[in-house]
Amino acid sequence: MRHFISRMGTSTVFRMVSVMAVWVLFFTASSADAVRLPEFYARMAEVSKIKATAVVTSVEIIERTEHSTFKKVVFALRHSFSDAVPTTFSGTCYSIDHSWQEPAAGGTIYHYPRKGEKVYVTIGADGGSITSYTAVDETLEKMFIQNPGKIRYGMGKAYLEK
Repeated sequence: MRHFISRMGTSTVFRMVSVMAVWVLFFTASSADAVRLPEFYARMAEVSKIKATAVVTSVEIIERTEHSTFKKVVFALRHSFSDAVPTTFSGTCYSIDHSWQEPAAGGTIYHYPRKGEKVYVTIGADGGSITSYTAVDETLEKMFIQNPGKIRYGMGKAYLEK
């Protein structure tokens, strides 16, 4: 080993070891708890089976933990932007509803649905995860309906491209 180090030089060996350490850390680090790029969240909304404007008809708390509140949200369809959206459908989401809840590390998007709220919503599939949730009024709903090709997605929200 001494012979190898003396032939290569200590700075070269140090660089090689540093690169190897970075590679080990890079490939062994878990991405499960990482915040993802905005494009990831946008893509999840884009590929969702349910895209619609709707009214929240009920919000049911499924589970409360020290990190969040898991909810089932039921919607009544107003206008569909994708095929075969049922007149009533549901989705699930997480919220931080109490001061004692401490969000877990990671990329969870939190939504805060309220009964009677009018929204543009995307859901992976009926009963699945809400991938975007945007409160709308009459004007914004009309703009979404008139410009469906301009709907874009960010981190858990939808907006109209200018």
